[in-house]
Formats: sequence, structure tokens, C-alpha cells
Amino acid sequence: MKIELERRGDCQIIRLADDLRFWKQPEQEGKLLVAFDAALEGPPREVVLNLLEVLSIDSRGIATLVRLPIRCAQRNIGLKVVMPRGVPREAIKHIHIFDPWPKFEDESSALGNPPQ
Repeated sequence: MKIELERRGDCQIIRLADDLRFWKQPEQEGKLLVAFDAALEGPPREVVLNLLEVLSIDSRGIATLVRLPIRCAQRNIGLKVVMPRGVPREAIKHIHIFDPWPKFEDESSALGNPPQ
């Protein structure tokens, strides 16, 4: 799993990539939760969760992702989600965890930037 945090003004970008299968890797789950806490410090006005580069995910990975919208809602922080492709996208869509929040095909769209 790769995690990248970037702050742009009052927007926090969280980029996740590669493998979000945490079933036998609780240390990876903990690492992601620490990153979520760090991303919400400040707090930002909104968070863009970029999952575009996620290649695989399991039920524990999905359960960990569910915590971010809850934490954002508790702090009145807006959330936008850049959806992954393939099987991870279908798994996330099937569970409906991000249904209440806007979803985007790329980070530029989520940030409101015109296509280049």
C-alpha cells in the first residue's frame, strides 16, 4: 500500500495506491488510520480521497475506508472520492459506502480543475 498526503489550501488530498488487502496485515490498516488522522488535522474544509491507483481490496480494506467518511462527517468536512477501476471499483460500488458523496473519475475533476 502506498499513501500520499498533499495539502492544497483548505483541501486535503489523500492518495492511496496498490494493495488494500488488510485481512492478514493489521499493521497496514493501522498505518492507513494514522494517515487519515493526520489528513484531518487542521481541519481541512474538504478531503479528496483518490483511490484511482488501488489495484486490490478486501473486506477489511473496505471496512477501513468506511472510517474516513464517518470521521469527515463528525467534523463537518466535505468529502470527494476518486473511484478506482476494475474489481476494486465494483467491490466499493457494491457496498455503497461512498454513495452519499460525490464521485469522480480523476483527481483533477474532483479538485474542480478543467481538463488539460
